[in-house]
Amino acid sequence: PRYPPVFDKKLVPVDVTVGDTVELECHMTGSLPIKVTWSKDHKDIRTGGNYKISFADNTAHLTILKADKADSGRYSCHASNDIGKDSCSTEVSVKGIWSRLFSVTVSSLSWD
Repeated sequence: PRYPPVFDKKLVPVDVTVGDTVELECHMTGSLPIKVTWSKDHKDIRTGGNYKISFADNTAHLTILKADKADSGRYSCHASNDIGKDSCSTEVSVKGIWSRLFSVTVSSLSWD
């Protein structure tokens, strides 16, 4: 028997700072071959430029090499084979460098 793809390890939300690398990963079960595509805010993502996409051992990876504020948004992984399809989504939030410096400074002040 052949089985449709089902995500058993879904994407999790990611918070990073501008310039960081973002790694999105999810795992699925189902009968190969499985076609995997990624989208951001409902627009297709292709590998190249700032994105690196791979699929091995039923694990789909999307890497954003250097995150920018424009990379914030809703990312989805779509999997399909001849039996069916599934998808999962998550939010990626990219903060400016100043917000990180500010929160570090505030948390390292002592109040005694």
